[in-house]
Amino acid sequence: TNAGRGGTGNLVWQAGQVLAKALLAMEEAPCGGSGDAAPVDAPAAALPPGVEPLLGRGGAVAHPGGGGTVLELGAGTGELAILLARAGWRNIVATDGDMAVVKNMKYNVNVNKLGHAVRCVRWDWADPAPN
Repeated sequence: TNAGRGGTGNLVWQAGQVLAKALLAMEEAPCGGSGDAAPVDAPAAALPPGVEPLLGRGGAVAHPGGGGTVLELGAGTGELAILLARAGWRNIVATDGDMAVVKNMKYNVNVNKLGHAVRCVRWDWADPAPN
């Protein structure tokens, strides 16, 4: 690829900004009497088999800052991970298959002083998942 020279991995995509906004809006959903977040209209049936949605049982939003891990595939510049980390999310693993892109992503995370919340990892999907 030409990602080291400014290919797609080193571009900021509007989709990342939209996804961050949606995830943060889910996090801020009003809570009901049971402590669960309000249901979110996201059809789990549209997800590929074996893919778990960000929604918990009964449609309650699962907050990744509550002990879970966020895994971002094809993180590119790391913008989504950075936006979530700035909002207080932790345990974010941002991955990309191109080492030059991962190097740039690490730079972006470190410039934003978010290394405590975001781990940048090179991961080719044909390889075993990162630890």
